[in-house]
Amino acid sequence: MDIKLKKEIDLDELKALVRTVPLMGLDKDGNKIFPYKNAKIELRTVDPNELNPSTFYLLKGNVDFQREMRASLLAKEGVDSLKLDGGLEILNGNENWRLIPPIVELTEEKVFFANDRGDVTYPAFTIVKIPTIVDGANRCALARGIGSAINVLYISGVSYDHPFYALPNEWEKVQIHEEVPLMGLKKYYRRKDSYVLYRDFSVLGCGGPRYTK
Repeated sequence: MDIKLKKEIDLDELKALVRTVPLMGLDKDGNKIFPYKNAKIELRTVDPNELNPSTFYLLKGNVDFQREMRASLLAKEGVDSLKLDGGLEILNGNENWRLIPPIVELTEEKVFFANDRGDVTYPAFTIVKIPTIVDGANRCALARGIGSAINVLYISGVSYDHPFYALPNEWEKVQIHEEVPLMGLKKYYRRKDSYVLYRDFSVLGCGGPRYTK
């Protein structure tokens, strides 16, 4: 893999860029909604086992691609794609890519107590905050697989009215596939029209660094 580092993007610039990410859906007046506009955005080093995926599958080619790109960046530029402290603009052959840390949202979820490790149950619920991977699951899976911590953009304070479109689940439910599975549930979608809650990460310019057949 012919990777060259063109430019580093500092954390403040990256945070400002993330705040411009819109939802795919519009408000009642037809205006764009920016879920991260007033949120708290931090760079955190975390154990990937402490994060919750929001998918039931990953493609082996994508995880392998992230492994190869990491190795190339380490060898040629001395940069670890699992330990980014900002963003990178990189050149792969003739293609310009932007690489940023995975994005994790601290999502508020209403949880009912189903006590499976005791002898008392409660007809009650509470609101808990769950760190959910909303972008960059392949690198998080790579870090988990090699036992490495990973730097992420950790976002909290997103409006309760604009939750992530998929519910968090657990790593044990994530399977690696050679191709996109045709059958079975791919995510716990939050609602039937979940499309309106999609974050349009294309504004970050990060659509390049992934494997394609």
